[in-house]
Amino acid sequence: MTDEITTKLSKISGVDVASYSSVAAIKPQSQAPADLGRQLGVRYLLQGTIRKSGDQVRINVHLIDSTTGFQVWADDFTGQMKDVFSLQEQAAMKIAQALNLRLTPQEQKAIEQRYTQNPEAYQAFLIGRALLLVETPEKLESARKSFQQALILDPNYAPALAGLSHVEGLYYRDLDSNPAHLQRAEEYAKRAISIDPQLAEAHIALGQLYALRFDYARGADELRNATRLEPDNSLAWDLLSWALGYEQPPNAIESEKAALEAIRLQPTSAAAHYHLGRAFLFQGKFQDAATAFQTARDLGSSDYEALGMAQLELARGNYDHALQHLASRSDLQRTTMDQYWIASVYSAKGDNNKALEALTRALQTGFRDFAVLDASPYFANLRSDPRYQKLIAQYRKQ
Repeated sequence: MTDEITTKLSKISGVDVASYSSVAAIKPQSQAPADLGRQLGVRYLLQGTIRKSGDQVRINVHLIDSTTGFQVWADDFTGQMKDVFSLQEQAAMKIAQALNLRLTPQEQKAIEQRYTQNPEAYQAFLIGRALLLVETPEKLESARKSFQQALILDPNYAPALAGLSHVEGLYYRDLDSNPAHLQRAEEYAKRAISIDPQLAEAHIALGQLYALRFDYARGADELRNATRLEPDNSLAWDLLSWALGYEQPPNAIESEKAALEAIRLQPTSAAAHYHLGRAFLFQGKFQDAATAFQTARDLGSSDYEALGMAQLELARGNYDHALQHLASRSDLQRTTMDQYWIASVYSAKGDNNKALEALTRALQTGFRDFAVLDASPYFANLRSDPRYQKLIAQYRKQ
């Protein structure tokens, strides 16, 4: 309920809504409204309760001006569970009125837009989306099941289709580089975009798909579109940072800005801190990069730090240390990109045999980023090797 009301309010121009994670990180009970307003960077505080009894739902909300501590508006909304979407819309509209905001027809339409009429499908989708913030095999599988449950309840629920596309993409990138994951990701993304071409989640799914196929520029364009459609979507900003970091040459400055925006919206996102570390690395800010990788480890898993530090040690020329970091990653993380990084380190070290072995494994599982192979200084030793030339020529034709 909180998520939906704040999402609807964020669609009104002139209204900046603090992210849920930012609010959840503080303890409002022990602080004065003025202090809360300063911490969150907002003037107004929206507080309320939601009670459910049987099939009845009651929402009580009140708006407080943090500069004065006075309540400026309050109201109750009561209805049945099947009317929960209507209750959310009523609450958002009343809040806008209390703030003396004039809504354009487009803004009113955005507030009233519903992607499903099924409250249970919506609940399953919200659970799936929350699980995506922690990229572990267990969480991803739970997210998949939640999105699938949402689609059982509503087969044309576009956000759930986009969520499934994202799950498949993450499986391919981080867990299992089976091309079947990419094929399913494409199918789900195209179904979502056909249902609603203006759905930010669908553009996120497409952007991730293009980037996973190594068309990072096209992926970044889709993800920029997603941030325009939904500026408060932390996932869109995080994936934009990721795509920009893999362009050739890497767009380090914009990647850093996108990662920082993702972190502002979702401070607990391990992936965003990892991508921030990569953006720092491209700029030669090695200590800042190491700190960001450590934060990603603390928020997510040790694999974030291991891969980040491997890239950092590679940039420093400490090849054995880089290999040690790569070897410390869990067995489930032997993906296409892992093999690419192993090849990078061995090539930079001058061990062409092991570099070619790893690069062959990467190419066999779908690696096609020829732009980075052509530009990366780590492959300078390998480019003059006839075996490398033959291997790359073979896969360029495919």
